[in-house]
Amino acid sequence: MHCSNSSESFDCSFVSTETLENKQTLVQSIEFQLASKYAPEIRLHSEELYYPASVEWFLQRCDLRFSTGKGDQDPVIIDTITDIDCLINQSFKFKEQTFFSMQTPNKPNHSPFYLRVKDQTAIFGQKDLNNVPVYVRFFYPEEDKLASNYVDIQYYFFYGYNGALKSFLPTVGIHEGDWEHITVRVRLDGIFDHSSIMAIYYSAHGGEGRWYLNCAGKEGDDSFVPSASLRSIEDTGRGIGYFLNNQDHPIVYSSKFLHASYPTSGRQRRFLPLGLIDDYTDDKGSCWSTWNSIVIMPEISDICHISRSDYQPLNDSSFSLKHNYDIRWMLFNGQWGRKGRKSYGESDGPYGPGMKVYFRKGDCPITLQNCIGHAPGNAGIWNNNSTSKTISSSTTISTIVTTTNENNYDDTTEGLCFELKVFSQNFVQVD
Repeated sequence: MHCSNSSESFDCSFVSTETLENKQTLVQSIEFQLASKYAPEIRLHSEELYYPASVEWFLQRCDLRFSTGKGDQDPVIIDTITDIDCLINQSFKFKEQTFFSMQTPNKPNHSPFYLRVKDQTAIFGQKDLNNVPVYVRFFYPEEDKLASNYVDIQYYFFYGYNGALKSFLPTVGIHEGDWEHITVRVRLDGIFDHSSIMAIYYSAHGGEGRWYLNCAGKEGDDSFVPSASLRSIEDTGRGIGYFLNNQDHPIVYSSKFLHASYPTSGRQRRFLPLGLIDDYTDDKGSCWSTWNSIVIMPEISDICHISRSDYQPLNDSSFSLKHNYDIRWMLFNGQWGRKGRKSYGESDGPYGPGMKVYFRKGDCPITLQNCIGHAPGNAGIWNNNSTSKTISSSTTISTIVTTTNENNYDDTTEGLCFELKVFSQNFVQVD
């Protein structure tokens, strides 16, 4: 069974092209409605300990430090973070070089600054999910946003802590700060007045993210069986896809302790044998309705301007007038957690969204180069790893495998194919 979001008309009565000063105002007026309509429902694991949190709440429980190259063993404590300025307006001279805690708008410049949790409540997050925002980024294929026939809406979720891979390895993989995301690709019709989901990218871990191209079921329908154990088209009659809740919001299952995003519940197979690092999701935990608290993330260039050779943030008054919230933390070019103890298998805290390649360039494209699947009428697995031709509307596949790295800007590997058995379905035009 195939289902999709029905086209809906947005309420544009509060805006008029005759009274708006420019196209940008029109786009900003509609983007919030799009972000709310397609915001996901995050289903946390029933045994989850580390909940999501707002950036501001987390920062109040951290110190800003500078790494001298010895991890967290010999740091320089820069400041206690009392406001955003304490985070992004810092400098430190080390070995004849001056480092700044704020990135430039054209290219991320990583710095040795990092956050260190000082209040242990930060790692457990906020259990009152009504107070936790989702951070939303719009990525258009065309410079003229109103001329784009689709848009990628990236939803970023922040957690104060990423837990251990396995209970018998209590330090392996842990790190303070945890950024996750999914992307909903939305087909646009006219000036945003009609729209529908084309595909959803579930980022999972690092290079394991995948695009899912069809709606496999809606909550309340007989087709709603979001189980990871039902892998084949023979078992489900539908193949692999994403699922919607009864309000047409995409469902995201967040894995236990690690918060990787998946479209189904159950055991999530990964790349090591014997299930050594498999993820687990379920339907019995807390539900986070992210559409209740939306924060739109502007372009990096919109929140800083050049003054001589230095980039400076806009002042509070002009920024607040334009965006109604202070999101200048996006300019922070350090890591959102302490330096991990490598001998214990710990990881460093991740960089923030503004330092990610997919924030600036979008998620990996849906191409033949990074997919593997069954072609219709062909029992054999096909794997084209030699071209980067964009898939057209005539191509029929089920799941697209893309590769990104959640924590690093430069470490992106395209064309990496995983041995996943996927099944065919009708594909939609994306190029």
